Parts: sequence; structure tokens; C-alpha cells
Amino acid sequence: MRGRGGGNRGIKAIACLLFVVLHVAAIRLGHGSASPASYAFLIAAPWIAVFACLRFARRDRATVRIAWLLFAGGLALWGCGMIVAAWSDLVRGASPLIANATDFFYFYYGIGIILALGLPDSGDLVRRFFWIDALQAGLAGYLAYVAIFDVAPFSGVASHPVSASLLVTTYNLENAILVAAATLRVLGRSADPRRRSFDRSALWFLLCYGSCAALYNAWTTTTSFAVGLDEILIDIPFLVLAMRRPGNGPGTDAIPDTSPGDSPGDSPGVGRHRHPLTLLVDGAAPTFFTLALLSLSFVVARRQFALGTVAMMVAMGLYAFRAGLLQAYHLRTQDALAAASDQLLRLSLQDDLTGIPNRRAFKQAIELLWAGWHADASPLCLLLVDIDHFKSINDTLGHKAGDECLFHVAVALRDGLEGAGGQVFRYGGEEFAVLLPDRAPDQACLIAETLLDAVRRLQIVNRTACGEHVTISIGVAARTPAMRTPTELMSAADRALYVAKNAGRDQVAFGPSEPGPGDEPQTAPAAAAALAAG
Repeated sequence: MRGRGGGNRGIKAIACLLFVVLHVAAIRLGHGSASPASYAFLIAAPWIAVFACLRFARRDRATVRIAWLLFAGGLALWGCGMIVAAWSDLVRGASPLIANATDFFYFYYGIGIILALGLPDSGDLVRRFFWIDALQAGLAGYLAYVAIFDVAPFSGVASHPVSASLLVTTYNLENAILVAAATLRVLGRSADPRRRSFDRSALWFLLCYGSCAALYNAWTTTTSFAVGLDEILIDIPFLVLAMRRPGNGPGTDAIPDTSPGDSPGDSPGVGRHRHPLTLLVDGAAPTFFTLALLSLSFVVARRQFALGTVAMMVAMGLYAFRAGLLQAYHLRTQDALAAASDQLLRLSLQDDLTGIPNRRAFKQAIELLWAGWHADASPLCLLLVDIDHFKSINDTLGHKAGDECLFHVAVALRDGLEGAGGQVFRYGGEEFAVLLPDRAPDQACLIAETLLDAVRRLQIVNRTACGEHVTISIGVAARTPAMRTPTELMSAADRALYVAKNAGRDQVAFGPSEPGPGDEPQTAPAAAAALAAG
């Protein structure tokens, strides 16, 4: 592939060199410039660049494709200007209307290019607001032409002669603005490698075009050096652009191929790690178009009051309309981000397998309850639940059976808490936690017995020392004024669970706040008796 690319560039270089040689021969045979043969080359050069831009656009992503199409449109206007110039020079009796339109095409070609350079990286914003920016830029270019040439294009009204120095200054200033815009884009280093390639190609062309145009204007206005050969300078920038191979030319990055799964409007990396200068250009471009339109409206209004006034009203209306659309877009984006954030939060607090809240949700819930609890407030009880001999299910029946067991036990615990005001969480592995606010210890033990029976009724097969079906062990603990952190309550419930498992499993044990001599956790019958006696 690399060798074939090098061969293509070599063929392009030879073709461009042959183009220049033939143009020189046409100038010599035609005894100077402005001959039909010379005009044929002058017309062909920009259209070769136009077709090259169209070829680049065909293989690029949506946003960059629009940039290439705008660039091609600008060059096409320049090519139309050359056609009009040829018609005016070569056809006798050509209409003054056509002759006076030449400078309009040469001047207006920069509108398409400045629009291409002002396109933001975000394809969504391009689709939503591009037509507003394009309308502002087009009106600004029209007013600039009227302000400089003091006549509306294609109006048939004779324009005031524009001095050669003013004309040269106008075109040189336009070229300098385009080079500055392209330079800002290149320095900003778009996150999209294809956009970086376009920006560099545009800068190469505009630098070459501006230099050649400055030399051409200097030669044609100050000296007769190499009469006719100065037209070769017109060919060079267009041939340079046609020779470039975006992504593989000098100073460009290699561009990965578009994968079949990519959407047309998406570019890899766009919107991530965007350079501050890129953000500045993207944000300032629409404002620049509006300011240019307003400034030119004031200039034109001094001579053509109606046109200038209408242009001012259009500029302010378009800017207000764009600002409203942008605000609505940002509000919708914020709503979408908030909804996505809420969804992500819900997913982060939910266990994928069982569908109940996970350990992270349990931690948040117990900390929230703990922060609002006071010594004279309602009690808070915690149940730690463990599936007895769960490992044997995975070892004998497989992990799929183990996952199904976890799911059914979670559903049974959740359904068993209906009306009890508690919530079940998957604490980890085969362990579950149940928070019971506003429940006394004796009530918590009774609820635990209910959960024990609910799991027995599932009759999930697991032949162990506990019997033929799956059972659970539960440790119950209640918060006391002596406890300072949720960890102490969890430790008390864990100690109670340890007692229930050591006592033979498939039972409930209630534990005090702190272990001590003669104050060990009790199994459910002893705990119930002690609570009743108390």
C-alpha cells in the first residue's frame, strides 16, 4: 500500500509538471497572455482542484466531508470567475454585466473557504446551525463587495472604477485573513485526525495561493517581467492542492480507515481532549460572522441606507434566533445528561444478577439512617442473611444453578419484607443484608423467622446436612446508644450470624451490641424468651 501511494504521488507530480510545461508552450505559441489556449489552462487549473476536493470529500466522514464540499464550492466560484474573465476578454461585445461580475467571483470564493474553516468539530452542531452561519457569511460577503466596489453585483449598474492599488490591497487582505483562520485551525489540533488533515491541506493551499497572488499582483502592476509567464503562478496553488494526499502527505497524520460500524456523522475522538484553541475558534466563528455583518451594514448604510438597515435587522434576527436554538440545544443536552446520570446511578446501586440494591446502596442507606438517628428515636435493626452450604450448589449443580438460587432467594427475601418497612440488599457473594428501621428487636426476630420460612418454601434442591433443600441462617442486631458507627452494628449482626451457623444453620440468632463474658449472641428461641422476659 505504501509503495502504491508513492507511485500515485509520482504520477500526480509528473502530470502537474506536464500541465505547467504545456501552459508555457501555449503562452509562447499564443504570443503572450490572454490567448484562448492560455485561458484553457487557467480555467482547467481551479477545476482540477475542485474535483480533487470532491474526491477527498467522498472518502471522509460527515463533518469533514462538509468542509471539503465548502472548500470545493469556494474554488468553483474562483473557477467561474476565470470563465467570466475569459468570456469578457475573448468575446467581442461581451455584456458589461458579465465583465463587472469577474471580481465578484474572485472576491466571493473566500466565503466558502472561511465557512469550511469555521465548521465546529461536533457534527450535531454543524447540522443544526450551519445554515444560519452560512447565511450570515454569505450576506457579509455580499455587503463587503458592495462596500468596496460601490455597486451591487449583477445589477447592471456601472460601478465606480476601483483603483488597482485598492483592488490588490483587498485581495491581499482577504488572503491574509484566510491564512490566519487556517493557521488557528492547525494550531488548535482538532481531535479528529481527518479534520487535522483537512486543516493542514487548507493551510498549504492558502499559503501557496496567497504568495502566488501577491507575486502575480506585484508583477502585473509594477513590471513587465516575463510577460505571459506570470500566469503560471495562477496554476501552482491549485495543482499543489490536487497533488496532496490527505493523511499521507507532508506534515499530515495517517488516517485510519472507517470501520463498518461507524456512523456517518461520528468521528473517533471528536469531543474528547479538545484543544482550548479549537474550542475558542468553534465558539467565536458564529460571533465573527455576526460582527462582520453588523460592521459592514453600518458602512453600507452611509451610501445605501435601505440595504444597510435591512442587513442590520437580519444580522440581529439571525443572531437572536441562533442563540435561542443553541440555548434550547444545551437545555436538551443537560436534560439528557441528567437522565443518563440518574440511570447510571440506578445501575451502579443495583445488583445485576438479583435485581435488588447492591452493597454500595446498602452502605449509603445505613449511613443515611445512621445520620438521622438519635438515642431517643425509633430503633434500627440489621439482619445479615447467609445461604447455607451455597458452595455445594456451585460444585455439584454448576454456577448457573447457583445464580438461579441467588435470584430466587433474593426475590423471596424481598417479597417477605412486604409490609415490614424494610429493604433487602445483596451484601456480597451468597450474603444479603436487611435494614429494618422503626422495628424493635423482637419484631426483627419475628421478621427474620418469616424470611427463614419463605426460603424453605422455595424448595431449591441442595442436599446437605441441613436437609434436601436450600436454607438460610440469619444474624439479627439492633442499634444501641453505645454504638457510634454503622460498623459496630454490622459487627454485632455478623457475630449473631456466626452463632446461628455454628448452632447448626437454618435458624435465627440475635446478638447484643458488644461481646462479653456471659453475654454471647443467642439463637432465636433463647433470644425470644430473653426479649419477652425483658
